[in-house]
Order: sequence, then structure tokens, then C-alpha cells
Amino acid sequence: MSGTGTASGTARLRQRATSDVDAAVDVDVDAAVDVDVDVDLDVDVDVDVDVDALFAQDQQLMGVVMERRDFVQKSLGCCGLVALGAAGAAGATPLAALEPDWGQQGGELLFIQNWVTDLMETLDTEFDEATKRKLMAGCGRGCFERHSFKTDIARDGKGDRAKLIAAMKRNFEVWEDGSDIHVRFGPKSPGCYCPAARYRPPRPHDLHCYCSRATQQAIFETALGHPVKVEILQAVRRGDPTCHFLVQGA
Repeated sequence: MSGTGTASGTARLRQRATSDVDAAVDVDVDAAVDVDVDVDLDVDVDVDVDVDALFAQDQQLMGVVMERRDFVQKSLGCCGLVALGAAGAAGATPLAALEPDWGQQGGELLFIQNWVTDLMETLDTEFDEATKRKLMAGCGRGCFERHSFKTDIARDGKGDRAKLIAAMKRNFEVWEDGSDIHVRFGPKSPGCYCPAARYRPPRPHDLHCYCSRATQQAIFETALGHPVKVEILQAVRRGDPTCHFLVQGA
């Protein structure tokens, strides 16, 4: 009897010990789950807030629009993002530290100059003449729409050739030659007036002149309500003393 009692007692002890361990494991697992959830939520909130702030700042500094996901992956990486999030929460501006030192590298203007030069050289060497004119014409029309002194000329000359010529004379040298109209930037221009072209070397058949041509065309066509033809007679960037356009069909 005593042997049986001892065996039963041992079994009960083992069962109780097993139950205690199971209970302890259950409690530990629940606690671990709670901790994991809390940590994940805290990190997600901090990262979202900081990424939005960093993304907005990056747009202002670089003028580059990209998907938020690409911005995070390309600029920071997962670990770097958490570190910068903590710095941002403390009032720091970590993106400023990541920016190039423009002063030591020749300035932001030099960066833009080189980028535009690369773009224009690619257009000049990789595309046919019709495509070049079409692309630059889009820039010229945009320039017309963006600057009020140009749209004001079209408005003041609306539907009337004589009024349009008078409005054009506020900013340009203009004269009639039969049915044609000449528009010139004075007998001698001090240089190209376009900031996008001013800081890069001119070329004998410079593409930027198509942009100016399209601007003149947009002024006349908007004012008169029908298509006109504009030819480039002279261009500063092509080696001439001034810019001179011939408008036909006005």
C-alpha cells in the first residue's frame, strides 16, 4: 500500500508540475505578445509622422517628386529610418545633414546648369528635328502662359491686329512688312533672356530658340484666334547680335 501511495503521489506531483509549467508558458507567451504589439504600434506611429515631415522637406530641397515608399527605401533604409525618426522627434533636421554641401561643390546653380546641359545635348543628338521643335514648343507655350506680361499682350490685342502690334511694342521692337510682322529684341541684345539657357554654352543651331519662337507664336495665336507661322531670322544663342522673328499669317 505504501508503495502504491508513493507512486500515486509522485504522479500527482508530476501532473501538478506539468500544469504549473504550462500555465507559466501561457502567461509568458501572452505577455510577449502584448509587448510585441506595443512596440510595433509605437514604432509605426513614430515612423509615419517623421517620414511625412522628411518627405516634405526633401521636396523643398531637391524639387524632386517621388513615391513615398521609394523615398524611404532609396534615401534611408529601414534601420536608418528609425534612427532619423528619433532625431526628428527631438527637433533635428537630419535631411540637411544628408544634403551635399553646395558651396564646396560649385553651388546649386552649377548643378542645375549641368543637368540642363545634359538634357539639351541628349535632345540635340538623340532626336529628329521635328521632335526637337515639338518638345521645345511645349516649353515656349508654357512660358507664355506662366508670365503675365505675355498674356497681357495677347489680351490687349484680342481680335485686332493693330492693337496687338501696339501691345507688342511695350516690350519688343515691332514693325510691319506688308502682311508680315517683324518682332525683334532691339538692334543688339545684351544676351539671351531665358534663365534656363543663360548658364549653358550656346550652339550654332541652339534648340532654345525654338522655345522663344513658340512663345511668340502663342502670343499671336491667342490674340488673333487663328494659326500663324513664325520663323527665326536671328538668335543670340546662334551667334547673332539679337533675336528676330518673322510672323506670317497674322
